[in-house]
Amino acid sequence: MEPKSNYTKAFNYEMFIRNAFNCDRGMHGGDVAYMKNLLDAEDGVKLSYLPKYEKQLEQIKKWMLKAIDKYLKDKTITQVRKAKLEETKFIVNGATSSTALLNVISEHFDEK
Repeated sequence: MEPKSNYTKAFNYEMFIRNAFNCDRGMHGGDVAYMKNLLDAEDGVKLSYLPKYEKQLEQIKKWMLKAIDKYLKDKTITQVRKAKLEETKFIVNGATSSTALLNVISEHFDEK
């Protein structure tokens, strides 16, 4: 079986953002391309028109933190889920790679 492409790996990022804001692709950073570009940068792909890796990572973290805040405003979430989301904010803040961010997203979907 072939390893997942960066596009496939990045897809859950888009869904994480879009589900939080109930928005269309591209709004609030909800586009697979942002995470794919970060993954590509980690793989050594450098595109002159994209910001440096660190700047891409920081922007994605900001979008993810806003999405988590949006999830926290959902009046139907349990206290356990709320506590987990609060803890997740610390993980996102300290993330130094796309892998750490994608693990957070993966856990989010596993808990739903």
